[in-house]
Amino acid sequence: MRFRLFGKEINIKQQPEAAEGDKTVPQHPDREQFRAALCATQAYCQHILELDSSPDPATCLRNVNPVLDGHRLFSFRRSDATDAGPGRPQSETVWYHEPTAGNIHWMLKQRLDTIGAVPEGISAPMPGRVLLAEIDVTLHDGASEWESQGFIDIEDLPPIDTWFHVLHFEKRIFLCAWIPQAFVDLAEAGIRVNILESFVWLAQFSPALYRSLAL
Repeated sequence: MRFRLFGKEINIKQQPEAAEGDKTVPQHPDREQFRAALCATQAYCQHILELDSSPDPATCLRNVNPVLDGHRLFSFRRSDATDAGPGRPQSETVWYHEPTAGNIHWMLKQRLDTIGAVPEGISAPMPGRVLLAEIDVTLHDGASEWESQGFIDIEDLPPIDTWFHVLHFEKRIFLCAWIPQAFVDLAEAGIRVNILESFVWLAQFSPALYRSLAL
């Protein structure tokens, strides 16, 4: 579907509508696998944030950057004095390969293989929240990117270092990301201006699943 927003033509990738009477029921993931990936992600993010006392929200949790077809998945464009403005992100994520339903599983596997298991010496869970970002639902308008200071990127996705699982809800695909508490407010700012409502906190979207995973 195409329409114009602020004078710009927008193409929305839409998921097929469910038949009348269908309900969106989460497919419960393997609890141990889910929690293991979450714990490894928490530990990795904690380690990264401990190394940077004043992190750039756009870049600090985008360290894992696999190669696909000879190119890194993404790069960064720094804002300069000519285009900087109040609230503008210090950096913007530029994707060479856009994350889609067709490649998100591969991207996630590369990311999990890179960080490995939970490092020794880290046992306490890192405070934060699990965010679901729906794949292939984006306007590429940059609203969430701007409001979150680049933490959410132009593809309407949180940083790749925070990814840890993919959930299937009927015909919809959600990427699970662990948002450290320090970035929850920025994530919320990006969520508020996302007109397609492609983000939702796991605890709100499926309280039963959230409880069953003992998060």
